[in-house]
Amino acid sequence: MGLRLGASAVPALPSAMVKRQGAGRIDRLLRKGQFADRVGEGAPVYMAAVLQYLTHEIVDIAGEVAARSKKRRISPRHLQLAIHSDSELKKLLGGVTISQGGVLPLNQPVVLPSKKRNGRRVIKRRIAPAPVPVK
Repeated sequence: MGLRLGASAVPALPSAMVKRQGAGRIDRLLRKGQFADRVGEGAPVYMAAVLQYLTHEIVDIAGEVAARSKKRRISPRHLQLAIHSDSELKKLLGGVTISQGGVLPLNQPVVLPSKKRNGRRVIKRRIAPAPVPVK
């Protein structure tokens, strides 16, 4: 790998080294973290694949959320809404706090418009219980 004029001093890494970089870092962290006495050879590779899959799922759904709100850039708010719109991701990451994620919208059923019956809008009203006279 010789250097050309205008090329950077650091040679480019082969693609195989780039693909193993994530698994190598995970391997180092698994061994350093004292999670187990022994770490199998395929464990960091499998964990890297799982993390890559989860990241892809979250970013994919967040991209759809951003597109629905007519934005071209994914924000932490879009990540928050993406996680809570998917039942499996919500179960996995429901208790995680995302900085700048905002609050989740909660629509109370009482506030939502009622269903139409015979072409007319029917409003269900809650009747408060009669007050108890004070003696």
